[in-house]
Amino acid sequence: MLFKAGGATQGTDQYEYFHLIRINPFTLEVDRSDHTFSIMVGRYEFKPAYEDNHDWRRMNYSEVRSCIKTRDESSRANVDLRGTPFAVDPSAVMAPNGYRPAGGAFFSPDRKVVELRGGGYCGGMNLKPLLLTYVGQ
Repeated sequence: MLFKAGGATQGTDQYEYFHLIRINPFTLEVDRSDHTFSIMVGRYEFKPAYEDNHDWRRMNYSEVRSCIKTRDESSRANVDLRGTPFAVDPSAVMAPNGYRPAGGAFFSPDRKVVELRGGGYCGGMNLKPLLLTYVGQ
């Protein structure tokens, strides 16, 4: 996951690398905000004029965000379930969040890989709900 710094933020681009994800075994929903198995590299901060309006936070799984400009799409992320018995459920769609978001998702035919792009002026996109489907090996 990538938060692209610039615009209302300063510092460096923030990358969030997830080595494992937590899945609810009963619903097969991914806990997108569980950072137990992730590493953050880089860090942005909001410029002084924006500090009171926004809280810095880590990137969630399957999320793209930026604060560069209206409808910016410079942030990138991917969901890669190859080598697992799961695929992204058809109910998962890109949902906008934040201010002036933009973006989209490109699903592989077997829905095991999703490439995401997006951002905004402190906005972005994420997959909601991020449910998985068991497809076997």
